Amino acid sequence: MFARLLASLTLALAPALYAPAQDDPAAKAVADKAAAKLAAVRKELAADPAGRRVRVDGFAADKKRVVVTGVVLARGATAADQKDQVEAAHKKIEAAVQKVTGDTAVTDFAYPDALPGDQMPNVLLQVEAAKAGGPADELKLDDAWFDADGRLVLGGFRGKRPETEKWLAAAVGTVLAKHPAAARPGGKPDVVLDKLTAVAWPLAPAAVQAELHKAGLTRFRVGRVANEVKPGAVTKDDPAGQGWTVGVSGLTLGTAAPTAAEEAGLTDVLEKAGAAVGLGRKTATVALGLTADTSRVPDPAAAIQKVVATRPELDGVRVDARSGFGPDGRLTLAGLEPGLGAAGTAALGKAAVDAATGSDADPGWRRLVDGGVSVAGLERVKVRELLADLRTWLAGSPFDDVRLARLHFDGDGRLTLAAEAPDAAAVEAAVRKEFAVRAGKAVPAAKDPAPAATFAALPGSLTRHLQTVTTEDRKWSALLVERGFFNEKNEYTVRGVADSEGQKKAFAGYLAGLKGDAAWKAYFAPTPPAAPDLEVIPMGKLVERVRRVAPADPTFDGIRVTAARYEASADPKAPGQTLVFDAQMVGRPDPAAAAKLRELIATDPGYYGRRLPKGRPVVLRPVDAAQVPSAETGALGAGVGAGHLAKGDAAKARDWVDAAVLHNPNDAAAWFLSAYANHLAGDVELVRRDLYRVIELEGALGFDGGPQRKRRYAAAKDLQGPRRDELEKRWLELWKEYQEKPRRITFPEPK
Repeated sequence: MFARLLASLTLALAPALYAPAQDDPAAKAVADKAAAKLAAVRKELAADPAGRRVRVDGFAADKKRVVVTGVVLARGATAADQKDQVEAAHKKIEAAVQKVTGDTAVTDFAYPDALPGDQMPNVLLQVEAAKAGGPADELKLDDAWFDADGRLVLGGFRGKRPETEKWLAAAVGTVLAKHPAAARPGGKPDVVLDKLTAVAWPLAPAAVQAELHKAGLTRFRVGRVANEVKPGAVTKDDPAGQGWTVGVSGLTLGTAAPTAAEEAGLTDVLEKAGAAVGLGRKTATVALGLTADTSRVPDPAAAIQKVVATRPELDGVRVDARSGFGPDGRLTLAGLEPGLGAAGTAALGKAAVDAATGSDADPGWRRLVDGGVSVAGLERVKVRELLADLRTWLAGSPFDDVRLARLHFDGDGRLTLAAEAPDAAAVEAAVRKEFAVRAGKAVPAAKDPAPAATFAALPGSLTRHLQTVTTEDRKWSALLVERGFFNEKNEYTVRGVADSEGQKKAFAGYLAGLKGDAAWKAYFAPTPPAAPDLEVIPMGKLVERVRRVAPADPTFDGIRVTAARYEASADPKAPGQTLVFDAQMVGRPDPAAAAKLRELIATDPGYYGRRLPKGRPVVLRPVDAAQVPSAETGALGAGVGAGHLAKGDAAKARDWVDAAVLHNPNDAAAWFLSAYANHLAGDVELVRRDLYRVIELEGALGFDGGPQRKRRYAAAKDLQGPRRDELEKRWLELWKEYQEKPRRITFPEPK
């Protein structure tokens, strides 16, 4: 019975004994009001620096507590670093709920846990950006908070490039896909990005490179600047609890470690640039990958110069071991250049690439040239002008067949003149001396190391060959090969005198045909010969001029030039051409006649004098055995000649009168008859010549005249009339002129 009663009592009391504890009505009321006014609570939180670190998702009552669900963002590496931020967030939640609900009695709240510092949304994204590089390097995500709608907001800076914005939007969708601060119920991450300040990114490699160049830090090339962040201790200097590192990677030109001054300069450039996005001296450390051993690359200048020296199109370029990087990051060569132009610049760039990628190249050189090569650091020097000047000097020198093939900087950077000649020993000293003098004035920057010259042999003298050939073949007998030289364009050039335009053209064809001759092909490569520089001066005109002028000088008495040609020199020590005149000779000509003839022709250097081989004598060669002077022949010539002149026939008288002059040049009568013949022909120049000889032979005027004058009158007794009167009058005029100021006939033709 008792047992049954006890059991009944137990059953009766069971609901009271085992019923769960009920929520406190006050707490439930606050939770319900707050939940109903969730938007107002969020608005209150978003308006406060501490409150915006909280996203409230809902409220519930748990006995006497109001349970708040959501997310708290607290920066810092440890719970201790986060403590103050978490407490401030809790207080703001409590204050916001109390304000919205109007109930301040409930003070017992259960708050959401704070995320650890390394799970901050901005930190996670920044870590991913550092891994990605490229456009993601233009991000500095400083902070994260929630707006009045509970959406996650990112703060900081981003570059203006569309690629950066696109990368960040994509990263939010992946990195924060399940992140509690970003995820929204039933949807994708909802993150506000428009609070990021868009700037022209000051830490972009190109921007930093330009600043390094301004600072004179040309040994360094920036490849990448990445911003990295790790949660750190919350301190007075870093209240955000985020440790930023500006990570820089790239190349250092040269194997020497950066000096302390260079490192300080690098850091200073980066800190100044980073200040624009909040990366000042107190907010970030600088990690310089540029100073690491793996980033140091030897200067390729020496290797580039060795390649340059093998390429004639780059003659005049010297690459010195002072290379650097320009403001655009291109490898900037230092040294000298002759005025490269677009084609030369491209060729030098290719030479640099070839040196950097050759079989014995340093592995790092390829990276040096991958961004291109600049010649902005090369100093302009007049190497090409110097070469042209030296070639011009050679063209005017006595040295034939000397080719200045190249003027370049050799593999060691020495200014080197490469010369070629059939006989180097004969010209080496003169060329070296001239080169040294002119190089010192034209290219002073090339004095260290001192300029040098090298000499190679050309196979034989083409000029001597041409001089020989032209004297062996009669068709060339009137052609003078005066010089054979290489002009300022490195073209073999023949300078001389031709008998006619036809001969000039024929010789040009002959010269061009020698390029197929194995003995002379070296003269035609790599540059074809220039058109022969031959002045046309007919040999017949020279002979005629000699016949007109020479008789005025008694040195040539008994000599009558009939023809001229060139013959090969018989002296092997002085090869070349000799000008030979054929002449009729009577008696014993003056031994000085040949030298005098050369002197006479040389008085006309602008025309007839060109036919004189330089430094060589003239030869007078009799056409047959010398004739014995014959007074009878002279008298006969004078008599017959006078007869023809009396009839007014100067043409028929010419040969007879010339015979009289040739056999009896000391007879004034012969010269007077010659003057009369020239007077009839209207040749004023020869009238003067002949009457001067008359005046010189007759001497001073006497009362009755001397023997010479009497013989003259006797020879010319039949020459009467106006023409004789004119000649006598002219004789008197010239006699006065001769006494006062003689005007003798000259070899240059009157203008």
